[in-house]
Amino acid sequence: MKGKVMRNYFFLFLFLWVGSVGAQNQPVILDEHNVVELNDAKEWDRFIKSWEAVPLEMNAQNEVEIQNLAIYDDLVVVRGIRDQMENILLFDISGKFLRQIGSQGDGKEQYGVIGWVRVDPLEREIGVYDGLWGKRYVTYDFEGNFKGSGACEDYMHYMRRVYPLEKDRYLGYFACSLNRLCYFISDKEFTKFDTLRPHYVRFPLGVVDFSIHPITIYDGRISFVAPLCDTIFEYDGHKLQPRFVTKVHRSVPDDFAPGHKDYLTWVARLKREKGYFSKDEIYETKNWFVITYETGKLMYNKKTEKAFYMPKNVAMRGDMIYPDDLWGESGEKLVAVYTPGELLAMKDKMEKEGVVLTKRMKQFFRQVETERQSVMIFYTFK
Repeated sequence: MKGKVMRNYFFLFLFLWVGSVGAQNQPVILDEHNVVELNDAKEWDRFIKSWEAVPLEMNAQNEVEIQNLAIYDDLVVVRGIRDQMENILLFDISGKFLRQIGSQGDGKEQYGVIGWVRVDPLEREIGVYDGLWGKRYVTYDFEGNFKGSGACEDYMHYMRRVYPLEKDRYLGYFACSLNRLCYFISDKEFTKFDTLRPHYVRFPLGVVDFSIHPITIYDGRISFVAPLCDTIFEYDGHKLQPRFVTKVHRSVPDDFAPGHKDYLTWVARLKREKGYFSKDEIYETKNWFVITYETGKLMYNKKTEKAFYMPKNVAMRGDMIYPDDLWGESGEKLVAVYTPGELLAMKDKMEKEGVVLTKRMKQFFRQVETERQSVMIFYTFK
């Protein structure tokens, strides 16, 4: 779903500093010695053990244009637009619609312009923050009941990708000043911050959601991706330190100095003039660490210490939908989301290219044509 890189141009500047970090452990260097370049669709069998398609139960009453989707244990939280209004919907992991959370408006129990949504499985609570116009936040329980509201500082509108680590301890990133964005550790009230190390990149049009999945947490290990940077960091409980450094499929050249460069201009310029592509998201399973790009995926096998790059433009197969548009993780599975329009466009392309569909794929596309539902696809990696 190409709307997945959602850019909210609400603030003037965004920074992230990723300078040298004293690492206790040496990072994994991904270069020509341990990265294998692939170009055959059959090679997906190296990675994917199985896949399962799960339609999201939507109808005329709850259908939205999905802007964001996140999975917390067995709960799927969707943020989407319907009739120009922002909506928050809950589904279970099987795609069954559970309920809508609150509604947008001026009422006491309603939320205003959504800056970000905090989902806390530990407290079974959802907070909606509007620091732009209403200067307030509203909280609901997982059953959709209103719990309370409070004042919201301006900076709270610009928080992004906030993850609960444990009771009263959160991890995320936000615009921490006029000219800076910081990854942080915070308390529940978001008034006490432990800001993690920065690096400067300028965003003239506002806070940009440069990644829909910039943080991955697996088995207690927390990793980060940064804009205009070839280092993947991890948080060791005290500081950031390099975990991976990409020397192939890089995002910036050796002589690139972030400084006060304009992020959007430089992403486009580096891609157009020099063939560099920014890293979009990161994901982790028991055996794999996955880095996504606009053009493909770099997948590192943690057991063999070998990596593989699979481009997006490989020929289509008749027995699967490739995991091109990953949105999140569910246990050992990575999750992609597609609209019915996107899926049927894939079907048309397969037919034009003479791809022979398996019985399962024919049945899947018939279901998409009949139900016209957005679909989550869960990929179990080997």
